[in-house]
Amino acid sequence: MKEKLKNSKFALLKFPDPFYICSFIAGLFLALSFPKFNLWITGFFSFSLMIFLCKFSESLKKLFFGVLMFGVSYNFLLLYWLIYTIEKFGKLPFPIAFLLLFLLAFYLSLYYVPVFLCSKKLGLFDSSDLLKAIIFSLAFAGAEFLKSKLFTGFAWESPGYLFIHISPLLQTASLWGISGLNFLSALLSYFIFFLLNIAFPSPP
Repeated sequence: MKEKLKNSKFALLKFPDPFYICSFIAGLFLALSFPKFNLWITGFFSFSLMIFLCKFSESLKKLFFGVLMFGVSYNFLLLYWLIYTIEKFGKLPFPIAFLLLFLLAFYLSLYYVPVFLCSKKLGLFDSSDLLKAIIFSLAFAGAEFLKSKLFTGFAWESPGYLFIHISPLLQTASLWGISGLNFLSALLSYFIFFLLNIAFPSPP
């Protein structure tokens, strides 16, 4: 009976995978950390949650779609106002404006994919140490740098901007710029992941 139900059309209505739900929530947390919500502390936890999910992902394929879910939800929610701009000044209908924003959010999400997939492949999250944290943070800062330069660049929503709420750390931008702040944000997120890893050494 169970096998018949599993193979029936109702199997398509099963509850979404918690992995993807958590990936979406992580993206939501990051979007909420920027104006106009300014819940900046959630930004650091969002990447920590993604690292935590990355560690326990069952396959690279699942991780690939999870990172896309994270990136699309983050960029789409953060840049929602572009729909109005495209409608008003581009004179395009809402469905087209919606689709264009989704494609932009999808494109911006692609920069995170190699960072998390390579980190997973290299075992940077299997155990926590300073060297692995630095490697991950450098890769993350590199992805943000490429995003800000390629195809005219898009650096509006770099995580390093979260430090505008932490003045002592913001002052370090005079030494290493926004790329340094992106590195620092990834390093801090990795440290939070380290604490989560202690609290939850296996999937909750």
